[in-house]
Amino acid sequence: MKILALGTYPVRVPLHGGQRRTNQIGLYYKAAGMEYRHACVYDARHYSADEVGPDDLPFGLMGGLYAQAPFIDDLASGAFAATHAAPYEHFSALIETWRPDVVQMEQPFMWPLVRRLRREGKLDGVVLVYSSHNVEGPLKRDILETAGVERRIVARVEGEIEAIEKEIVESSDMLISVSEADGVRYEQDAPGLERMVIRNGADRPGRTRKPEHGGELSAGEYLFFVGSAYPPNIDGYKRYVLSGGLYGFPPAKRFAICGGVADGLFVSDLYAPHAESYGDRVQFFGRPSDEELGQRRRQQPEDCRSPRQCKMGHCDVDSPAFVRGFPG
Repeated sequence: MKILALGTYPVRVPLHGGQRRTNQIGLYYKAAGMEYRHACVYDARHYSADEVGPDDLPFGLMGGLYAQAPFIDDLASGAFAATHAAPYEHFSALIETWRPDVVQMEQPFMWPLVRRLRREGKLDGVVLVYSSHNVEGPLKRDILETAGVERRIVARVEGEIEAIEKEIVESSDMLISVSEADGVRYEQDAPGLERMVIRNGADRPGRTRKPEHGGELSAGEYLFFVGSAYPPNIDGYKRYVLSGGLYGFPPAKRFAICGGVADGLFVSDLYAPHAESYGDRVQFFGRPSDEELGQRRRQQPEDCRSPRQCKMGHCDVDSPAFVRGFPG
């Protein structure tokens, strides 16, 4: 069986959560003996040549609604692939030459491309799987509102995403969701749709080397947080940790902030004004390796269930939204 996955970022070098989820699903298919390829429209401003695969195509600028708000290049990518000759011919040729049995959309944003391919008969007999990472409309609304985007534009973007997701689930043969709650939400638009839950998680590495800057961290308990530069990660850490201030803690490294979220928090309004003092208490790991992330003082690697969790000793410090993909 041949499975072609379509998305809006490359997975050749999986770093952020969406890349890791997509990559792990692909590795599962391959381990089960299936042929798997991933193709995407990606933003060349964020991904270098050595991070993209042979089937990936750089995104070109789009006008109209897509030029009126930040954080919607993913939404624009599918429209770009469907309406511009070069990208459409690229993906159409990939379909015609490789002839997949299954097309799996990672997130909803490549639907305009898939819809056109279906209408032109190029996906006849091909099974369509929608692999959801979030219920995207409300999430995108929150991001845009936080960024101060004009309300009418936010409403248009959210409406377009909700319309796309509704059409996808009505047209798909199968749904993969992160949580049972998400699956139930989608089932309202397509009762009886075959679906399954694949929860988020983290790798469970074995023995690992000490982080490069690990010696800077306190020998006792410390708060560990890893995440991408996705705005909800930054906002959540500010709300649950930085909003209370760090001056009540001794001037020792007790906070480890890892991944792309480190850049956003370093320049945030709750950290930057206090950087000189907070620098005694916080250690940033901007691009940690898997080995570095596997190192836990006073913790076993398997204790870290989700990349969007904070851990202090053996106690979770999180919000329900962060761990919505986990039972209990």
